[in-house]
Amino acid sequence: MEMRSHNRVPIQWAPCLWTALICLMLTGGCTVTVRPPESPPPNPSPPPVVTPKDIGRELVGELVRQLHFVKDPGVIRQVNRIGRQLVTAAGANPDRYHFLIVREPHLNAFALPGGYVFIFEGLLARAGSIDELAGVLAHEIAHIEKSHFFQDWKRIMAMELATVAAILLGGPEAAMLTQAASYNLQLQYSRDHEEEADTMALGYLHKAGYDPEGLLGFFRTLASYERFNPPLLPGYFSTHPGVSERVRMVSTLLHGAEHSLMNRPPEGATVTRANGGGKASHSVPDGSEDWLRTAIIMRSQVKGLEQSLESLRRMVGDIAGPDVPEAKRHYLLGLALFQADRFVGAVSEFQDAVAQSPENARYRSELAYGYLRLKKINLAWKESVRARELSDQIPLVHLVMGIIQAARGEPERAIHHLTVALDQAPDDLRIHWNLAQTYLEQEDRVLAAFHLGRYARLNFRPDRALEHFRYARDLPAGTDAMTRKIEREIAEILQEGI
Repeated sequence: MEMRSHNRVPIQWAPCLWTALICLMLTGGCTVTVRPPESPPPNPSPPPVVTPKDIGRELVGELVRQLHFVKDPGVIRQVNRIGRQLVTAAGANPDRYHFLIVREPHLNAFALPGGYVFIFEGLLARAGSIDELAGVLAHEIAHIEKSHFFQDWKRIMAMELATVAAILLGGPEAAMLTQAASYNLQLQYSRDHEEEADTMALGYLHKAGYDPEGLLGFFRTLASYERFNPPLLPGYFSTHPGVSERVRMVSTLLHGAEHSLMNRPPEGATVTRANGGGKASHSVPDGSEDWLRTAIIMRSQVKGLEQSLESLRRMVGDIAGPDVPEAKRHYLLGLALFQADRFVGAVSEFQDAVAQSPENARYRSELAYGYLRLKKINLAWKESVRARELSDQIPLVHLVMGIIQAARGEPERAIHHLTVALDQAPDDLRIHWNLAQTYLEQEDRVLAAFHLGRYARLNFRPDRALEHFRYARDLPAGTDAMTRKIEREIAEILQEGI
């Protein structure tokens, strides 16, 4: 994929927040001696208190404006499901965490105060299994839970915050910024913090039912990649301690104790093979199927869209392994072609998958969506009906049926199918967009504005989402239940920043 460059916009801090932060960093609090007034003012306002979450929210707001994010609902659902399981295993509230997948090819990931975890598509594409992905997420969650953040605030705040954001993003631009400024400072964690995060991550992985070896596997994957590719410093995993040391450290943590619980699956766990072969791992239901889909989509995007059919076949073979059935190979190749907007080729592969596995509702749902993209409405409807007969639990089927019924002038039936799809996939922005359009045709402005707000929020446009939600809230036709729902969305955006 062609590397994009972003115009860095300096982060604007509210004056009171900036002043309070400088006071906290330099003196631990502002104290001055003044003559007390003859009569103290009534109810003096306390000075603003800056928390790590305030800083994380400010940085997140700027990064969201600068970056592009992966929008594929299946990939987002996979990452969020794993992340939420690990947060629960850590004893924290998963509703206070946000996992964002950045459209950049670097092998990078980082966490910010307040529960914000950024993972780059380049890293996601090169993770070798679902357990390796879980290992990366567990490590980032551990940094947040243990409050491991920038160690030298005074020196960091001497930098422009746009520079801080650029260094967090990694890549050549970050390396140039740090070298040009002659900074010895890296936004890195100490050796002790890295070891503590690795130790905590292994515990989270074990408790959540993932193979703790996944974290070690990822570092080995990264070490292998770096042998043939110059590291894009200062990417997250290139900071001290280095990758080879991390391999030794995690290996010692895993295998140093003869009878470590981490060498045994948790009670009741089912051991499966998460990547179609290779190391055994205990995975969530359907985890291996979703992982293959995620791996294909991410690798297709990172490598770029100008790939030959033969190179895509090799990629599918590398990811799926030799034991994957032929029908699934066609399905996975269809997904790869779909990412390249090669819909005719994708539909052909989905057709082959369905021909070899006619009872697979997932293959038929992708074929129906492919027909829809080619504007072959009758074929799309036929395949979606057949897929629904096989399984009523695939949101893509109901999305296709809802879009077709809306186009046919059947808004009530369209809303029914789109609502069923939304119940199964509440964070699919395509569903919210189509519901908004259908409600607009029905002249239901409250529901139309609400779903436009959800679409904007899932599209990482929180300011636009607030506009839609406030508009919907102020309309007179809204019910009390809908008003509470809208107020909850507004409160979450104001509190979380996204």
